[in-house]
Amino acid sequence: MKSVLLRGTNKRMVIVKSNDSKLFEEAQFILREDQAEPSLPDLLEEANRIVENSRFPTPSKKAKRRNWQFAAGIFTGAFIEAIGLVLYLLIR
Repeated sequence: MKSVLLRGTNKRMVIVKSNDSKLFEEAQFILREDQAEPSLPDLLEEANRIVENSRFPTPSKKAKRRNWQFAAGIFTGAFIEAIGLVLYLLIR
């Protein structure tokens, strides 16, 4: 873990590098200005809490509606095609 001062600002940043992760190279946390220098256990506890409470984005209502409309269109087309095939076989 390394604390860095960002160029051009007064922000404090904690960079946590990982050598054994297959997905992540590092995690970066910018410390609040109004807080004292946290201890390592406090940093780890807060970082774990943030990760546990984070949620991945869910599809928007518009995207869900588009998926529903696409599926309804496919089923409607298949139904019309089946009716056409039945009529063709009856007339033939």
